[in-house]
Amino acid sequence: MLFVRFWNQVSVIGRFVIGTEMTYFNNLYERVLNSFLPDRKPWKTISRIANFVGKEKLKGKKFNIILSSISVFLILGFASQYYLSPSPTTALVQAPVLNEITNPYIDSLLQEYNIELEREFKKSKIPGAAVGIVINGKVEYLKPLGVKEINTTDSINKTTTFRLASVSKGFSSILMGIIKEEQCLSWFDPLSNYLSNFKTTPAQWTDSISIAHVLSHTSGYPYQAYSNLVEEGFHRDSLIKELNNVKLSRNPGDIHSYQNVAYSLVEPLLEKVTQSSFKELMQNRIFKPLNMERASISLGTMLLDDNKALPHLPSGKSFRTIPISSAYYNVAAAGGINASITDMTKWMQAVTGHKESVVPKVVLDSVFTPIIPTHVRSSYFSSFARPRLGYYGLGWRVVNYPQDTLIYHGGYANGYKSDIALNQSKDISICVLSNAPGNFTPKMTIAFFKLYNKYQDRIKNWKTPEMVQ
Repeated sequence: MLFVRFWNQVSVIGRFVIGTEMTYFNNLYERVLNSFLPDRKPWKTISRIANFVGKEKLKGKKFNIILSSISVFLILGFASQYYLSPSPTTALVQAPVLNEITNPYIDSLLQEYNIELEREFKKSKIPGAAVGIVINGKVEYLKPLGVKEINTTDSINKTTTFRLASVSKGFSSILMGIIKEEQCLSWFDPLSNYLSNFKTTPAQWTDSISIAHVLSHTSGYPYQAYSNLVEEGFHRDSLIKELNNVKLSRNPGDIHSYQNVAYSLVEPLLEKVTQSSFKELMQNRIFKPLNMERASISLGTMLLDDNKALPHLPSGKSFRTIPISSAYYNVAAAGGINASITDMTKWMQAVTGHKESVVPKVVLDSVFTPIIPTHVRSSYFSSFARPRLGYYGLGWRVVNYPQDTLIYHGGYANGYKSDIALNQSKDISICVLSNAPGNFTPKMTIAFFKLYNKYQDRIKNWKTPEMVQ
């Protein structure tokens, strides 16, 4: 009876505390539990405390006070272990929803993925990372890893900001698509219709380069034209002016030639059409409506952020911290967005079609449509399945496999590396952010899709108990 009474007290109080933030409490819990209860088994723990209370013959009000105190301690402790422990069996960090029936095969998939993720993170030796997974519009997995700065104990958390680098391109093309629909523009409108100072060399192509050419990297400029000046910190308008003197290497539309400066031509175009700055447009049309609370598009915001991951570069067998650079904030449409992994899960919900009031389906259909064949540059995406055909759409890469189509983009700048990928037909998506270079981000992106394919039949065929009846 004593044990039952104790457990009832635990259960009642537990309803009020499960789901709260428990990072602070976890530290105290760890110290006490390591000292007195090394086996960490909840039932044994409760039994021991119940026996202690019985031996002390505590009764009445004093009994209830002690039971309540112990109950709160245990509930917070066990819950903090559930949410914060890196144990491979704890893949989900979302608070459980009472009475919600979840697909057990999704849980199994994420548990297996979690084991692989932690193993690969340890092998990579990178300082920090964060991973988010959205399935059927629901955030199923949110995992911070490591530290913001090497040789410190300042842990990455779910709202720590990273630079997205070229993953920013997908934001910009979708923003362009939203304004295009509202302003009745066309993807094939020449830039010269909106930018009076825009010129090409030779001049005959000035009226031929379209919005679609810019966003698909098919304008005809030499590969990475003036990206060296981006690295040197030249202002956006100066960089764009320099493009007037760059001789086109191919006719517009002929080949895919990756750009950063030319891609940023979408910024003054949007500003001319809307009479708003590019940063204001991104904030008001994407970040705010999607409640991406930590997302921004400026160097100043990142520098002042007290919860940011710092960039790193390899140094011997480890990494060293480097300063945050202004490079690529000067071509913000191509590489200037900052965001947390929580922000990115909200973005994934939008790009998988679950936020149509913000990102209409017609926009997604446009930007995900293949425009030009390309090589599949990532060895991980290349090896996912064979045969495969790679394309570039508008700010997004597209790879067609026999049984899958993956839409993705990677990014690297200033020691930050990022990947985002989705499968529309299966309604799944993943984002991996890190604060150091290496293969961790693409490797763990593809690992998720491989594991999903392993479980997909069981996930698809599973029925809730109500459906079985």
